[in-house]
Formats: sequence, C-alpha cells, structure tokens
Amino acid sequence: MRRIINYFIIGMILVITTVIYINHTYFFNPLSFSQDKITPHEWSDYQRPLTIKLYRFGEEREIFTIKKEVKIREILKALKKSPVMNQENSGSRTPVGGLTLSTGDTKLLDILFYKDHWEILKRDSTAFQMTNSMEQILQSY
Repeated sequence: MRRIINYFIIGMILVITTVIYINHTYFFNPLSFSQDKITPHEWSDYQRPLTIKLYRFGEEREIFTIKKEVKIREILKALKKSPVMNQENSGSRTPVGGLTLSTGDTKLLDILFYKDHWEILKRDSTAFQMTNSMEQILQSY
C-alpha cells in the first residue's frame, strides 16, 4: 500500500511540474489549442515571449510593439472572429497597415490590412472581413 501511495505522489509531482513548465514556456497549452488560419503552427511553436508588431502605413509609417499577453490574446481572438470574405467583394488593394506575430526571430503570422478587409501573407491569400472589434483594436494604436 505504501508503494502505491509513493507512486501516486511521484505521478502527481510530475503532472504538476509538467503543467507549470508548459504554462511558463508556451503561450498556448496542448489541451485547449486549436489550429486554424490565424494560428497554423503547432502549439509548441508559440513560445513565450510573443510579440505583435502593428504597422500603420500613412504619410509616416508607424510601428507599435505589443508584448502584453492579454492584448495579444485579444487581437488573436478578434482575428479569429473575422468571417471569410469573397475576394471579388474586397475593395481597396492598397494596404493601410500590417501585423506580424513573432517569437524570438521566428515570424509566425504576417497580415496586411486594407480598408475593408485583411489578408494573411504566405498562405492562400484568403480575404477576411474587417470586423468592428478589429477596427477598434487597430484604431486604439
């Protein structure tokens, strides 16, 4: 009986240590992560610290760096809620901004924003509708 209790305690310590390590090292955890067009890589590719750079292409180019995880999650959530748009309906072809998601030197996501839609670079160039929540996030920077 004592041996079973020891194995149980060792098992619990291993599980707790693994959970703490994953939460400390990675942005996503393997149980709740789902791949899609916004997060196409494996969960383990999203190592902390993640950085989002927002680019504004106006008369002067402006770059905003976002390192707070709460803001990064908010932006990713807004991007994931954007519905796919018919390419023929997309109006402007002049980008007004951009976004890169990276960890260290590795770029995980590149996006170009247009007036009424946005597109992921290096993928199938599917156009996504610019939602109100995404516009509000972009205007806050």
